[in-house]
Amino acid sequence: GLIFDSYDLVVPAIQPGELFITTNYWLTSNQTREICNGSEDDGLCSKGCEMGKFTDNGRLTGRCFPNSQYCEVEGWCPVENINKKYKGNIINNIGDWTILLRSD
Repeated sequence: GLIFDSYDLVVPAIQPGELFITTNYWLTSNQTREICNGSEDDGLCSKGCEMGKFTDNGRLTGRCFPNSQYCEVEGWCPVENINKKYKGNIINNIGDWTILLRSD
């Protein structure tokens, strides 16, 4: 089976005081934490790469990835391929759910 933690399931990763239920996910196989080529969302080298800025793919290093037009990213590599087709929710009929919170 697959194991996820809150950093894998929530974008942005911090949502204080909120309830978050994961209803869908994209799986990118063979990812490891390292420095890699970013994507168009991370910025073009020709426009400059801002060090320390966070994007959906990770933290920008401030450098251009060698032989690439995109900024270098420190995060889960390779970055996710967002050109996938939506296949529906992982929880059926999530739109019909009601959540009751009780605080004693």
